[in-house]
Amino acid sequence: MFFLGRQGWKTKFHVPLNQVGELLDILRKYHPELPKSAKTLLGTPCQKALVRNVDPGIYYHFGIEKRLVSILTSVGVLILDDPVGIFIGIDGVPLTKSSGSQFWVIVGYLPFIEDSVPFPVGVYHGKTKPKLSNNFLQELVEEAHHLYTTGFIYRGNCYKLKIEAFICDAPARAMIACVKSHSSDRYGCARCTGFGVILGELRTNDSFRGKNCVDHHHCRSILENLDYVDMIHDLPLDPMHLFDLGVQKKMLTILCGIDSRKKIRGVTFTLVVVEQIDAFLAMIRQFISRLEFARQPRSVKELPRWKASEYRVILHYCQPLIEKSLSEGAEEAGMAAMVRARLTRAAERALVGGVMGDRE
Repeated sequence: MFFLGRQGWKTKFHVPLNQVGELLDILRKYHPELPKSAKTLLGTPCQKALVRNVDPGIYYHFGIEKRLVSILTSVGVLILDDPVGIFIGIDGVPLTKSSGSQFWVIVGYLPFIEDSVPFPVGVYHGKTKPKLSNNFLQELVEEAHHLYTTGFIYRGNCYKLKIEAFICDAPARAMIACVKSHSSDRYGCARCTGFGVILGELRTNDSFRGKNCVDHHHCRSILENLDYVDMIHDLPLDPMHLFDLGVQKKMLTILCGIDSRKKIRGVTFTLVVVEQIDAFLAMIRQFISRLEFARQPRSVKELPRWKASEYRVILHYCQPLIEKSLSEGAEEAGMAAMVRARLTRAAERALVGGVMGDRE
């Protein structure tokens, strides 16, 4: 008990290892059963982590199967559907503001377990994002293919594992699919083959794998090795970049005249209207609870520095009220944007809830 208590004390108060070692040297005179090293006290593994070079950084693969079985056992799941569905999330995380040091994390999530906690599958560290996403995803795809073809054992039964969706933001989605970014004006759309404002044919899994629109692709994605993955619908869209930081930001920038180069005569508001909108936002700010909303809207003058959650509050809650005092054309454009955003978010919620509504 004394041993366990000391271990918890070190972890709770973040005591440096050298100080723990000095304390152990003193206490061992009276308690010879204590370990000599702080590493022994903490149970630090002796073997080194098997990391793999992924240019320009390193990658460590935790694996899916071991953690999956551990979660199912701890929750006490008795019966599973075959195949077992899992969501895979991929995103980048900056570590410091003073350098480019960053993590690119792969996590797994079991949608059929209520309040399921995501678990780590793999992590990359480097000064920039992985140069080749196929190299970054290699071990994930190999293990996923093995678990789908061979399966895993749980309570004496063999189950297959199937990745139902890759949950990523727009830049990460483009990276793992090896396609052009969503912001590209030439063949960057993830759903059709058009470019600019010209609509094209809808993309399908077959047309994507066949590279029918060759200008959309950088190279072949390693995800295509998983035959069951629909490269269109199993990589859902990201409303944050498409709407909040995309259409909504661009529309408000033009309407409020924030960028003088993007002002449109007859569309951009006058300074008097912009000041009225600013006063309205200041008035309703007190009614926007921080318990229900991540951020309260700031002044329109701070529009270039707004976060995605601020644009989201305007789009879904404040915009209908603001547009009642605007011109008919601006009101129709704003309402159309709000309807499109709500339809996209409804499809996203259906997907996360386990219903593949985006396939319709």
